[in-house]
Amino acid sequence: MKRRIQLFMWGYQQHFAHSIEYLAKKVFAELGIDLEPDVLLIGILKPDEKDNHPVCVEPEEGKWPLPIFSNLPTRFLEIEATHPLRNIFYGDEPSMADKPENIRRSSASMAVQEALVIFDQANYVHSFCGSARPVGGYYVVPVLQVPDAVFDKFPPLQLPDTGRDYTPKGEYGLIHSAIGVLLNEASGYLLQPDPGRNLSFDMRQASDIAREAAEHFMRIPDFLTGTFGYSATDLFQRLNILSSLFYEGREGVGSLVLAKPDSSFLEYAVRFRTPVPLTEPRWARKILQMASERFALICSDGKIHGLGNIATTHESEKLNAFTINFLNHYQWELCLGSQALMYSRYREPKLPQMPIEHAQFVSNYLRLFRSAAANDAETLWSLFEACTSMEHGAMLVVLEDAEAEAERLKDQGTPIEPAQMTRDLLHRVSDIDGSILLDPAGRCFAVGVILDGIATEECSPARGSRYNSALRYVGGAPAARMAIIVSDDRTVDLVPLLSPQISKQEIEARIQSFEKASTEDYHADQSWLDKRRFYLKEPETRRINAVLDRLNEAPRDIGEIRYLVSRFVPSSEVDDSYFL
Repeated sequence: MKRRIQLFMWGYQQHFAHSIEYLAKKVFAELGIDLEPDVLLIGILKPDEKDNHPVCVEPEEGKWPLPIFSNLPTRFLEIEATHPLRNIFYGDEPSMADKPENIRRSSASMAVQEALVIFDQANYVHSFCGSARPVGGYYVVPVLQVPDAVFDKFPPLQLPDTGRDYTPKGEYGLIHSAIGVLLNEASGYLLQPDPGRNLSFDMRQASDIAREAAEHFMRIPDFLTGTFGYSATDLFQRLNILSSLFYEGREGVGSLVLAKPDSSFLEYAVRFRTPVPLTEPRWARKILQMASERFALICSDGKIHGLGNIATTHESEKLNAFTINFLNHYQWELCLGSQALMYSRYREPKLPQMPIEHAQFVSNYLRLFRSAAANDAETLWSLFEACTSMEHGAMLVVLEDAEAEAERLKDQGTPIEPAQMTRDLLHRVSDIDGSILLDPAGRCFAVGVILDGIATEECSPARGSRYNSALRYVGGAPAARMAIIVSDDRTVDLVPLLSPQISKQEIEARIQSFEKASTEDYHADQSWLDKRRFYLKEPETRRINAVLDRLNEAPRDIGEIRYLVSRFVPSSEVDDSYFL
Protein backbone atom coordinates (compact mmCIF):
# COMPACT_ATOMS: atom_id res chain seq x y z
CA MET A 1 0.00 0.00 0.00
CA LYS A 2 1.38 3.43 -0.96
CA ARG A 3 1.95 5.98 1.73
CA ARG A 4 -0.16 9.10 1.40
CA ILE A 5 0.24 12.46 3.13
CA GLN A 6 -3.10 13.40 4.67
CA LEU A 7 -2.06 16.91 5.79
CA PHE A 8 -0.57 17.80 2.43
CA MET A 9 1.36 21.03 1.88
CA TRP A 10 3.77 19.95 -0.86
CA GLY A 11 5.13 16.63 -2.10
CA TYR A 12 8.56 16.71 -0.42
CA GLN A 13 7.60 17.99 3.03
CA GLN A 14 8.67 14.75 4.75
CA HIS A 15 12.06 14.75 3.04
CA PHE A 16 12.59 18.40 3.90
CA ALA A 17 11.82 17.86 7.62
CA HIS A 18 14.11 14.79 7.85
CA SER A 19 16.95 16.65 6.17
CA ILE A 20 16.73 19.63 8.53
CA GLU A 21 16.70 17.22 11.47
CA TYR A 22 19.81 15.46 10.15
CA LEU A 23 21.61 18.77 9.56
CA ALA A 24 20.72 20.00 13.07
CA LYS A 25 22.18 16.84 14.61
CA LYS A 26 25.45 17.36 12.71
CA VAL A 27 25.67 21.04 13.69
CA PHE A 28 25.32 20.22 17.39
CA ALA A 29 27.88 17.44 17.03
CA GLU A 30 30.24 20.11 15.65
CA LEU A 31 29.61 22.12 18.81
CA GLY A 32 30.48 19.09 20.95
CA ILE A 33 27.11 17.80 22.17
CA ASP A 34 24.92 14.85 21.25
CA LEU A 35 21.61 16.60 20.61
CA GLU A 36 18.84 15.66 18.19
CA PRO A 37 16.22 18.39 18.28
CA ASP A 38 12.74 17.54 17.06
CA VAL A 39 11.88 19.24 13.78
CA LEU A 40 8.34 19.97 12.69
CA LEU A 41 6.77 22.06 9.97
CA ILE A 42 3.55 23.99 10.64
CA GLY A 43 1.53 25.23 7.66
CA ILE A 44 -1.23 27.85 7.91
CA LEU A 45 -3.54 28.03 4.90
CA LYS A 46 -3.29 31.33 3.04
CA PRO A 47 -6.42 33.47 3.54
CA ASP A 48 -7.24 33.45 -0.17
CA GLU A 49 -6.99 29.63 -0.43
CA LYS A 50 -10.11 27.47 -0.06
CA ASP A 51 -11.13 23.80 0.21
CA ASN A 52 -8.04 22.59 2.05
CA HIS A 53 -6.89 21.85 5.59
CA PRO A 54 -6.68 25.14 7.53
CA VAL A 55 -3.58 23.84 9.38
CA CYS A 56 -1.07 21.14 8.44
CA VAL A 57 1.62 19.55 10.60
CA GLU A 58 4.62 17.51 9.47
CA PRO A 59 5.12 14.88 10.81
CA GLU A 60 1.37 14.44 10.92
CA GLU A 61 1.43 11.40 13.22
CA GLY A 62 4.06 12.68 15.63
CA LYS A 63 3.81 13.94 19.19
CA TRP A 64 2.02 17.16 18.17
CA PRO A 65 -1.76 16.54 17.98
CA LEU A 66 -3.58 18.79 15.54
CA PRO A 67 -5.90 20.33 18.22
CA ILE A 68 -2.87 22.22 19.59
CA PHE A 69 -3.07 24.38 16.48
CA SER A 70 -6.86 24.63 16.12
CA ASN A 71 -6.87 28.39 16.83
CA LEU A 72 -3.95 29.18 14.51
CA PRO A 73 -5.95 30.58 11.55
CA THR A 74 -7.84 32.97 13.84
CA ARG A 75 -4.72 34.15 15.70
CA PHE A 76 -2.88 34.53 12.40
CA LEU A 77 -5.47 37.04 11.16
CA GLU A 78 -5.68 38.83 14.54
CA ILE A 79 -1.91 39.33 14.71
CA GLU A 80 -1.83 40.45 11.07
CA ALA A 81 -4.49 43.09 11.75
CA THR A 82 -2.50 44.69 14.60
CA HIS A 83 1.08 43.92 13.53
CA PRO A 84 3.61 46.63 14.52
CA LEU A 85 4.90 46.85 10.93
CA ARG A 86 1.58 48.39 9.90
CA ASN A 87 2.77 51.67 11.47
CA ILE A 88 6.07 51.64 9.56
CA PHE A 89 6.39 53.66 6.36
CA TYR A 90 9.35 53.11 4.04
CA GLY A 91 10.87 55.73 1.83
CA ASP A 92 11.06 53.51 -1.25
CA GLU A 93 8.19 52.03 -3.24
CA PRO A 94 9.50 48.40 -3.43
CA SER A 95 9.73 48.17 0.38
CA MET A 96 6.19 49.48 0.76
CA ALA A 97 5.01 46.95 -1.82
CA ASP A 98 6.70 44.11 0.12
CA LYS A 99 5.25 45.20 3.49
CA PRO A 100 1.89 43.31 3.36
CA GLU A 101 3.60 40.00 2.53
CA ASN A 102 6.27 40.56 5.20
CA ILE A 103 3.51 41.24 7.74
CA ARG A 104 1.74 37.99 6.84
CA ARG A 105 4.92 35.93 7.12
CA SER A 106 5.81 37.47 10.47
CA SER A 107 2.24 36.99 11.74
CA ALA A 108 2.33 33.28 10.85
CA SER A 109 5.57 32.74 12.82
CA MET A 110 4.25 34.68 15.82
CA ALA A 111 1.00 32.69 15.83
CA VAL A 112 2.84 29.35 15.75
CA GLN A 113 5.14 30.44 18.59
CA GLU A 114 2.10 31.32 20.70
CA ALA A 115 0.39 28.01 19.92
CA LEU A 116 3.37 25.99 21.19
CA VAL A 117 3.69 27.68 24.60
CA ILE A 118 1.41 25.27 26.48
CA PHE A 119 2.94 22.23 24.74
CA ASP A 120 6.43 23.41 25.71
CA GLN A 121 5.50 23.82 29.36
CA ALA A 122 3.83 20.41 29.54
CA ASN A 123 6.69 18.57 27.82
CA TYR A 124 9.71 20.46 29.23
CA VAL A 125 10.94 21.62 25.83
CA HIS A 126 11.70 24.94 24.20
CA SER A 127 10.35 25.64 20.70
CA PHE A 128 12.20 27.91 18.29
CA CYS A 129 10.29 29.12 15.24
CA GLY A 130 11.88 30.17 11.98
CA SER A 131 10.53 32.70 9.51
CA ALA A 132 7.38 31.62 7.67
CA ARG A 133 7.68 31.15 3.92
CA PRO A 134 4.97 30.57 1.29
CA VAL A 135 4.99 27.02 -0.08
CA GLY A 136 2.02 26.00 -2.24
CA GLY A 137 -1.12 27.26 -0.56
CA TYR A 138 0.44 27.58 2.91
CA TYR A 139 2.64 29.78 5.02
CA VAL A 140 5.08 27.18 6.37
CA VAL A 141 6.94 27.75 9.66
CA PRO A 142 9.96 25.49 10.47
CA VAL A 143 10.26 24.68 14.19
CA LEU A 144 13.10 23.17 16.25
CA GLN A 145 12.31 21.83 19.73
CA VAL A 146 15.06 21.34 22.30
CA PRO A 147 14.73 19.80 25.81
CA ASP A 148 14.86 22.32 28.66
CA ALA A 149 17.58 20.18 30.29
CA VAL A 150 20.04 21.32 27.61
CA PHE A 151 19.84 24.87 28.94
CA ASP A 152 20.34 23.63 32.51
CA LYS A 153 23.64 22.13 31.40
CA PHE A 154 24.62 25.13 29.26
CA PRO A 155 23.07 28.16 31.01
CA PRO A 156 22.37 31.02 28.59
CA LEU A 157 23.06 34.68 29.20
CA GLN A 158 20.13 36.76 30.48
CA LEU A 159 20.29 39.70 28.08
CA PRO A 160 18.67 43.01 29.01
CA ASP A 161 15.96 44.60 26.90
CA THR A 162 17.65 47.56 25.20
CA GLY A 163 14.47 48.70 23.50
CA ARG A 164 16.04 48.12 20.09
CA ASP A 165 14.16 45.80 17.74
CA TYR A 166 17.24 44.27 16.14
CA THR A 167 19.30 43.34 19.20
CA PRO A 168 18.76 40.08 21.11
CA LYS A 169 17.11 40.14 24.52
CA GLY A 170 16.15 37.54 27.08
CA GLU A 171 17.90 34.15 27.12
CA TYR A 172 20.71 33.79 24.60
CA GLY A 173 23.71 31.51 24.18
CA LEU A 174 25.73 29.65 21.58
CA ILE A 175 22.95 27.03 21.27
CA HIS A 176 20.39 29.76 20.57
CA SER A 177 22.71 31.23 17.97
CA ALA A 178 23.17 27.85 16.26
CA ILE A 179 19.41 27.26 16.18
CA GLY A 180 18.91 30.73 14.70
CA VAL A 181 21.36 30.02 11.87
CA LEU A 182 19.78 26.60 11.24
CA LEU A 183 16.29 28.07 11.04
CA ASN A 184 17.45 30.83 8.71
CA GLU A 185 18.92 28.12 6.51
CA ALA A 186 15.66 26.17 6.57
CA SER A 187 13.50 29.24 5.87
CA GLY A 188 15.76 30.23 2.98
CA TYR A 189 15.42 26.85 1.31
CA LEU A 190 11.64 26.87 1.68
CA LEU A 191 11.74 29.55 -1.03
CA GLN A 192 13.41 27.15 -3.47
CA PRO A 193 11.30 25.19 -5.99
CA ASP A 194 10.11 21.89 -4.45
CA PRO A 195 12.09 22.24 -1.18
CA GLY A 196 13.23 18.79 -0.09
CA ARG A 197 13.37 17.26 -3.56
CA ASN A 198 17.15 17.50 -3.51
CA LEU A 199 17.95 16.00 -0.13
CA SER A 200 21.40 17.58 0.01
CA PHE A 201 19.70 20.98 -0.51
CA ASP A 202 23.08 22.25 -1.63
CA MET A 203 23.13 23.49 1.95
CA ARG A 204 26.29 24.48 3.71
CA GLN A 205 28.40 22.09 5.75
CA ALA A 206 27.57 21.73 9.43
CA SER A 207 31.03 23.11 10.31
CA ASP A 208 30.29 26.31 8.36
CA ILE A 209 26.97 26.74 10.16
CA ALA A 210 28.67 26.19 13.54
CA ARG A 211 31.25 28.87 12.73
CA GLU A 212 28.55 31.34 11.66
CA ALA A 213 26.73 30.61 14.93
CA ALA A 214 29.92 31.46 16.84
CA GLU A 215 30.33 34.67 14.84
CA HIS A 216 26.77 35.71 15.73
CA PHE A 217 27.21 34.76 19.38
CA MET A 218 30.42 36.79 19.73
CA ARG A 219 28.49 39.90 18.69
CA ILE A 220 26.75 39.76 22.09
CA PRO A 221 29.78 40.50 24.33
CA ASP A 222 31.05 42.89 21.65
CA PHE A 223 27.74 44.78 21.73
CA LEU A 224 27.38 44.78 25.53
CA THR A 225 30.90 46.12 26.09
CA GLY A 226 31.19 48.50 23.14
CA THR A 227 30.00 51.99 22.28
CA PHE A 228 29.38 51.88 18.52
CA GLY A 229 26.33 49.63 18.46
CA TYR A 230 25.58 46.04 17.57
CA SER A 231 28.18 43.97 15.65
CA ALA A 232 30.73 46.77 15.45
CA THR A 233 33.58 44.29 14.87
CA ASP A 234 33.98 40.76 13.54
CA LEU A 235 35.25 39.64 16.92
CA PHE A 236 35.26 35.88 16.33
CA GLN A 237 37.45 36.24 13.27
CA ARG A 238 39.77 38.80 14.91
CA LEU A 239 40.40 36.63 17.96
CA ASN A 240 41.13 33.60 15.79
CA ILE A 241 43.71 35.56 13.83
CA LEU A 242 45.28 36.95 17.00
CA SER A 243 45.51 33.52 18.63
CA SER A 244 47.10 32.02 15.51
CA LEU A 245 50.08 34.38 15.38
CA PHE A 246 53.51 33.83 16.91
CA TYR A 247 55.75 36.54 18.31
CA GLU A 248 59.46 35.78 17.95
CA GLY A 249 58.57 32.09 17.81
CA ARG A 250 56.41 32.16 20.93
CA GLU A 251 52.71 31.31 21.21
CA GLY A 252 50.28 33.91 22.44
CA VAL A 253 49.15 33.13 26.00
CA GLY A 254 47.31 35.63 28.18
CA SER A 255 43.93 37.29 28.64
CA LEU A 256 41.87 40.02 27.04
CA VAL A 257 39.05 41.81 28.88
CA LEU A 258 36.08 43.08 26.89
CA ALA A 259 34.72 46.14 28.68
CA LYS A 260 34.01 49.80 27.99
CA PRO A 261 37.39 51.49 28.49
CA ASP A 262 36.21 54.05 31.07
CA SER A 263 34.36 51.54 33.27
CA SER A 264 34.85 52.20 36.98
CA PHE A 265 35.57 48.52 37.72
CA LEU A 266 38.70 48.48 35.50
CA GLU A 267 42.11 48.83 37.14
CA TYR A 268 44.67 49.98 34.58
CA ALA A 269 48.41 49.32 34.84
CA VAL A 270 49.07 50.94 31.47
CA ARG A 271 46.71 52.93 29.23
CA PHE A 272 47.64 53.65 25.63
CA ARG A 273 47.29 57.11 24.18
CA THR A 274 46.42 55.54 20.84
CA PRO A 275 44.35 52.32 21.10
CA VAL A 276 45.70 49.35 19.13
CA PRO A 277 43.11 48.04 16.61
CA LEU A 278 42.49 44.30 16.31
CA THR A 279 42.40 44.90 12.55
CA GLU A 280 46.21 45.30 12.86
CA PRO A 281 46.82 41.69 13.98
CA ARG A 282 50.63 41.79 14.14
CA TRP A 283 50.58 44.95 16.26
CA ALA A 284 47.89 43.48 18.50
CA ARG A 285 49.87 40.22 18.84
CA LYS A 286 52.94 42.22 19.91
CA ILE A 287 50.84 43.88 22.62
CA LEU A 288 49.46 40.50 23.74
CA GLN A 289 53.04 39.51 24.58
CA MET A 290 52.89 42.13 27.36
CA ALA A 291 49.93 40.38 29.01
CA SER A 292 50.62 38.03 31.92
CA GLU A 293 48.91 36.34 34.84
CA ARG A 294 48.75 39.76 36.54
CA PHE A 295 47.55 41.92 33.64
CA ALA A 296 45.15 41.46 30.75
CA LEU A 297 44.52 43.50 27.63
CA ILE A 298 41.57 45.89 27.94
CA CYS A 299 39.55 45.88 24.70
CA SER A 300 36.41 47.58 23.41
CA ASP A 301 35.03 48.27 19.93
CA GLY A 302 37.79 46.19 18.38
CA LYS A 303 40.60 48.26 19.94
CA ILE A 304 43.07 47.49 22.76
CA HIS A 305 43.08 50.42 25.20
CA GLY A 306 45.72 49.24 27.68
CA LEU A 307 46.76 46.68 30.28
CA GLY A 308 44.90 46.06 33.50
CA ASN A 309 42.38 43.92 35.31
CA ILE A 310 38.78 43.67 36.45
CA ALA A 311 38.33 44.65 40.11
CA THR A 312 37.73 41.68 42.38
CA THR A 313 34.50 43.32 43.62
CA HIS A 314 32.98 43.38 40.13
CA GLU A 315 29.71 41.46 39.66
CA SER A 316 29.81 39.41 36.46
CA GLU A 317 25.98 39.21 36.37
CA LYS A 318 25.92 42.79 35.09
CA LEU A 319 27.17 41.50 31.69
CA ASN A 320 29.47 44.48 31.20
CA ALA A 321 32.79 42.62 31.25
CA PHE A 322 33.85 39.40 29.50
CA THR A 323 37.23 37.68 29.42
CA ILE A 324 39.02 36.02 26.51
CA ASN A 325 41.69 33.55 27.67
CA PHE A 326 44.30 32.67 25.05
CA LEU A 327 45.19 29.10 26.00
CA ASN A 328 47.62 27.93 23.34
CA HIS A 329 48.34 28.33 19.65
CA TYR A 330 45.03 29.05 17.86
CA GLN A 331 43.03 28.24 21.04
CA TRP A 332 40.98 30.56 23.22
CA GLU A 333 37.87 30.64 25.38
CA LEU A 334 35.19 33.21 26.18
CA CYS A 335 34.26 33.56 29.86
CA LEU A 336 31.83 35.57 31.96
CA GLY A 337 33.43 35.64 35.38
CA SER A 338 34.25 32.01 36.16
CA GLN A 339 31.66 30.65 33.68
CA ALA A 340 33.10 29.49 30.35
CA LEU A 341 30.72 30.28 27.48
CA MET A 342 32.56 29.07 24.39
CA TYR A 343 35.84 27.44 23.43
CA SER A 344 37.52 27.82 20.04
CA ARG A 345 40.29 25.63 18.65
CA TYR A 346 41.55 26.26 15.11
CA ARG A 347 38.35 28.23 14.31
CA GLU A 348 36.16 25.31 15.47
CA PRO A 349 33.77 26.56 18.18
CA LYS A 350 32.72 24.22 20.99
CA LEU A 351 30.44 24.39 23.97
CA PRO A 352 32.52 24.22 27.16
CA GLN A 353 31.71 21.18 29.24
CA MET A 354 33.21 18.68 31.59
CA PRO A 355 34.46 15.62 29.68
CA ILE A 356 32.37 13.50 32.06
CA GLU A 357 29.56 14.19 34.50
CA HIS A 358 29.89 13.51 38.23
CA ALA A 359 27.47 10.56 38.32
CA GLN A 360 29.14 8.89 35.33
CA PHE A 361 32.60 9.38 36.86
CA VAL A 362 31.55 7.79 40.16
CA SER A 363 29.87 4.86 38.37
CA ASN A 364 32.91 4.39 36.14
CA TYR A 365 35.25 4.43 39.15
CA LEU A 366 33.30 2.00 41.33
CA ARG A 367 32.86 -0.43 38.42
CA LEU A 368 36.61 -0.42 37.74
CA PHE A 369 37.68 -0.63 41.38
CA ARG A 370 35.30 -3.05 43.07
CA SER A 371 36.99 -2.71 46.49
CA ALA A 372 36.74 1.11 46.51
CA ALA A 373 34.18 2.87 48.71
CA ALA A 374 31.88 5.72 47.67
CA ASN A 375 34.00 8.29 49.53
CA ASP A 376 37.06 7.07 47.59
CA ALA A 377 35.23 7.86 44.35
CA GLU A 378 34.37 11.33 45.67
CA THR A 379 38.04 11.92 46.55
CA LEU A 380 39.09 11.07 43.01
CA TRP A 381 36.28 13.21 41.58
CA SER A 382 37.71 16.19 43.48
CA LEU A 383 41.13 15.46 41.99
CA PHE A 384 39.58 15.04 38.54
CA GLU A 385 37.98 18.49 38.87
CA ALA A 386 41.37 19.90 39.87
CA CYS A 387 42.90 18.36 36.75
CA THR A 388 40.35 20.09 34.50
CA SER A 389 41.47 23.50 35.81
CA MET A 390 45.17 22.93 35.19
CA GLU A 391 46.89 25.19 32.66
CA HIS A 392 49.59 22.65 31.87
CA GLY A 393 49.75 18.96 30.99
CA ALA A 394 49.65 16.25 33.64
CA MET A 395 48.69 12.59 34.18
CA LEU A 396 47.17 10.92 37.20
CA VAL A 397 47.03 7.10 37.25
CA VAL A 398 44.96 5.06 39.75
CA LEU A 399 46.03 1.42 40.23
CA GLU A 400 44.91 -1.45 42.39
CA ASP A 401 48.57 -2.47 42.58
CA ALA A 402 49.96 1.05 43.09
CA GLU A 403 52.52 0.10 45.75
CA ALA A 404 53.97 -2.75 43.66
CA GLU A 405 54.06 -0.59 40.51
CA ALA A 406 55.82 2.25 42.32
CA GLU A 407 58.51 -0.25 43.36
CA ARG A 408 58.76 -1.78 39.87
CA LEU A 409 59.12 1.62 38.20
CA LYS A 410 61.38 3.16 40.86
CA ASP A 411 64.15 3.71 38.32
CA GLN A 412 61.71 5.58 36.05
CA GLY A 413 60.26 7.95 38.68
CA THR A 414 60.34 9.08 42.29
CA PRO A 415 58.70 6.70 44.82
CA ILE A 416 57.45 8.37 48.02
CA GLU A 417 56.08 7.33 51.37
CA PRO A 418 52.30 6.87 50.89
CA ALA A 419 50.57 10.24 51.24
CA GLN A 420 46.93 11.20 50.78
CA MET A 421 46.62 13.23 47.60
CA THR A 422 44.90 16.60 47.89
CA ARG A 423 44.08 19.28 45.32
CA ASP A 424 46.88 21.52 46.63
CA LEU A 425 49.44 18.71 46.62
CA LEU A 426 48.33 17.68 43.14
CA HIS A 427 49.04 21.16 41.75
CA ARG A 428 52.51 21.06 43.29
CA VAL A 429 53.64 17.60 42.18
CA SER A 430 52.14 17.94 38.69
CA ASP A 431 54.62 20.71 37.84
CA ILE A 432 57.24 18.07 37.03
CA ASP A 433 57.15 15.70 34.05
CA GLY A 434 55.85 12.16 34.41
CA SER A 435 52.82 10.48 35.95
CA ILE A 436 51.46 10.42 39.49
CA LEU A 437 50.58 6.97 40.85
CA LEU A 438 47.68 6.57 43.31
CA ASP A 439 45.84 3.67 44.85
CA PRO A 440 41.98 3.55 44.69
CA ALA A 441 41.74 5.36 48.05
CA GLY A 442 43.70 8.33 46.64
CA ARG A 443 47.03 7.66 48.38
CA CYS A 444 50.07 8.68 46.32
CA PHE A 445 52.99 6.23 45.96
CA ALA A 446 55.14 7.85 43.26
CA VAL A 447 55.51 11.05 41.20
CA GLY A 448 57.31 11.87 37.96
CA VAL A 449 56.94 8.28 36.70
CA ILE A 450 57.72 7.37 33.09
CA LEU A 451 55.20 4.69 32.16
CA ASP A 452 55.77 1.64 29.99
CA GLY A 453 53.43 -0.63 28.07
CA ILE A 454 52.67 -2.19 24.70
CA ALA A 455 51.05 -0.21 21.89
CA THR A 456 47.35 -0.92 21.28
CA GLU A 457 44.90 -0.33 18.43
CA GLU A 458 43.50 2.67 20.32
CA CYS A 459 46.83 4.54 20.15
CA SER A 460 46.69 7.44 17.71
CA PRO A 461 49.37 9.63 16.11
CA ALA A 462 46.81 12.47 16.23
CA ARG A 463 47.07 12.55 20.05
CA GLY A 464 49.99 13.50 22.22
CA SER A 465 52.53 11.34 24.03
CA ARG A 466 50.70 11.49 27.40
CA TYR A 467 47.48 10.13 25.93
CA ASN A 468 49.17 7.30 24.03
CA SER A 469 51.35 6.45 27.02
CA ALA A 470 48.23 6.12 29.19
CA LEU A 471 46.55 3.84 26.64
CA ARG A 472 49.59 1.56 26.51
CA TYR A 473 50.01 1.39 30.27
CA VAL A 474 46.36 1.02 31.26
CA GLY A 475 45.26 -1.16 28.35
CA GLY A 476 47.64 -4.05 28.92
CA ALA A 477 47.42 -4.23 32.70
CA PRO A 478 46.30 -7.40 34.54
CA ALA A 479 44.94 -5.31 37.45
CA ALA A 480 42.38 -2.51 37.29
CA ARG A 481 43.84 0.85 36.29
CA MET A 482 42.51 4.27 35.32
CA ALA A 483 44.28 7.35 33.95
CA ILE A 484 43.30 11.02 34.00
CA ILE A 485 45.18 12.79 31.20
CA VAL A 486 45.49 16.57 30.87
CA SER A 487 46.99 17.47 27.49
CA ASP A 488 48.91 20.65 26.83
CA ASP A 489 45.90 22.04 24.94
CA ARG A 490 43.80 21.55 28.14
CA THR A 491 41.94 18.56 26.73
CA VAL A 492 41.02 16.20 29.59
CA ASP A 493 40.58 12.46 28.99
CA LEU A 494 39.59 9.56 31.22
CA VAL A 495 40.94 6.10 30.29
CA PRO A 496 39.10 3.80 30.30
CA LEU A 497 35.71 5.50 30.13
CA LEU A 498 33.21 2.66 30.35
CA SER A 499 29.93 2.91 28.52
CA PRO A 500 27.23 4.01 30.99
CA GLN A 501 24.89 1.48 32.55
CA ILE A 502 21.41 1.19 31.06
CA SER A 503 18.27 -0.84 31.73
CA LYS A 504 17.70 -4.20 30.02
CA GLN A 505 13.98 -3.55 30.32
CA GLU A 506 14.35 -0.30 28.35
CA ILE A 507 16.24 -2.12 25.59
CA GLU A 508 13.55 -4.80 25.41
CA ALA A 509 10.78 -2.18 25.28
CA ARG A 510 12.52 -0.40 22.40
CA ILE A 511 13.02 -3.61 20.44
CA GLN A 512 9.36 -4.56 20.90
CA SER A 513 8.31 -1.10 19.71
CA PHE A 514 10.64 -1.39 16.70
CA GLU A 515 9.14 -4.79 15.85
CA LYS A 516 5.69 -3.17 15.63
CA ALA A 517 6.90 -0.19 13.56
CA SER A 518 5.73 0.59 10.05
CA THR A 519 7.61 2.42 7.29
CA GLU A 520 6.08 5.64 8.62
CA ASP A 521 7.11 5.55 12.29
CA TYR A 522 10.31 3.49 12.64
CA HIS A 523 12.79 6.38 12.79
CA ALA A 524 12.85 7.09 16.55
CA ASP A 525 13.28 3.44 17.65
CA GLN A 526 15.89 2.76 14.95
CA SER A 527 17.91 5.82 15.98
CA TRP A 528 17.77 4.85 19.67
CA LEU A 529 18.92 1.27 19.00
CA ASP A 530 21.61 2.39 16.55
CA LYS A 531 23.25 4.51 19.26
CA ARG A 532 23.28 1.53 21.67
CA ARG A 533 24.78 -1.22 19.52
CA PHE A 534 27.42 -1.82 22.19
CA TYR A 535 24.78 -3.29 24.56
CA LEU A 536 23.18 -5.74 22.13
CA LYS A 537 23.92 -9.47 22.07
CA GLU A 538 22.96 -12.06 19.44
CA PRO A 539 19.25 -12.57 20.29
CA GLU A 540 18.59 -8.82 20.21
CA THR A 541 20.52 -8.15 16.99
CA ARG A 542 18.73 -11.01 15.22
CA ARG A 543 15.32 -9.51 16.05
CA ILE A 544 16.41 -6.00 15.00
CA ASN A 545 17.86 -7.20 11.70
CA ALA A 546 14.57 -8.98 10.93
CA VAL A 547 12.76 -5.64 11.26
CA LEU A 548 15.33 -3.91 9.03
CA ASP A 549 14.78 -6.60 6.37
CA ARG A 550 11.01 -6.16 6.59
CA LEU A 551 11.22 -2.37 6.27
CA ASN A 552 13.64 -2.61 3.37
CA GLU A 553 11.41 -5.04 1.45
CA ALA A 554 8.15 -3.11 1.98
CA PRO A 555 6.72 -1.44 -1.19
CA ARG A 556 7.87 2.13 -1.76
CA ASP A 557 5.84 5.09 -2.93
CA ILE A 558 7.22 7.13 -5.83
CA GLY A 559 10.02 9.33 -4.54
CA GLU A 560 9.97 7.74 -1.08
CA ILE A 561 13.36 7.37 0.60
CA ARG A 562 13.99 5.32 3.74
CA TYR A 563 16.85 5.98 6.12
CA LEU A 564 17.79 2.46 7.24
CA VAL A 565 20.96 1.85 9.24
CA SER A 566 23.46 -0.95 8.61
CA ARG A 567 22.81 -4.42 10.02
CA PHE A 568 23.52 -5.05 13.69
CA VAL A 569 26.41 -7.25 14.86
CA PRO A 570 26.41 -8.85 18.35
CA SER A 571 28.63 -7.03 20.85
CA SER A 572 31.65 -8.99 22.10
CA GLU A 573 32.50 -6.62 24.98
CA VAL A 574 29.27 -6.10 26.91
CA ASP A 575 28.66 -8.02 30.14
CA ASP A 576 26.23 -7.75 33.06
CA SER A 577 28.19 -4.88 34.66
CA TYR A 578 26.85 -2.56 31.93
CA PHE A 579 23.23 -3.06 32.99
CA LEU A 580 21.37 -1.45 35.85
